[in-house]
Amino acid sequence: MILDICEVPFIPAKLLRQTLIEGFKISDDHSLIAFKVDIGNMERVTAGFKDMTTGKVLKTKLTNVGDIIFGCGRTVFYTECDADSNRPYKVVRYDVRTGDSQTIFMDDNPTHYVDIGITKDKKYIVINSNTKEDSEVWVTERTESLQETLPRKLITRVKDV
Repeated sequence: MILDICEVPFIPAKLLRQTLIEGFKISDDHSLIAFKVDIGNMERVTAGFKDMTTGKVLKTKLTNVGDIIFGCGRTVFYTECDADSNRPYKVVRYDVRTGDSQTIFMDDNPTHYVDIGITKDKKYIVINSNTKEDSEVWVTERTESLQETLPRKLITRVKDV
């Protein structure tokens, strides 16, 4: 079994029946799974991790999560949602081993929504900042190094494009 939500330490027992599993991501070496849950069906997503070598769900949790993808090793990149509007507005790099995190991208404009992806060759994390009328694209290397994760703008925002 990949995940039994009864084993997740941060889900209160009284909310288990109302909790939705939103999705999974698997690390390249298959040793770690990142999972997203909507505790109590409140449309606020929390991410957690399961170590597949030990079979244990880690106590670590990330709140107000949008997208989540693995970097190299035991690092993840995720979009964090604004607490008021639930709008994904920033990208955070998080080290599952140490708990260290770093905001690598933020878009404070309330009309912009941020999402992330990974290139097919798995070398880069792609950051998109979108509205209904325009968008821009940033990239960063998929690495464990904090110094190398600052994104570079690939495509500049153009009105009505």
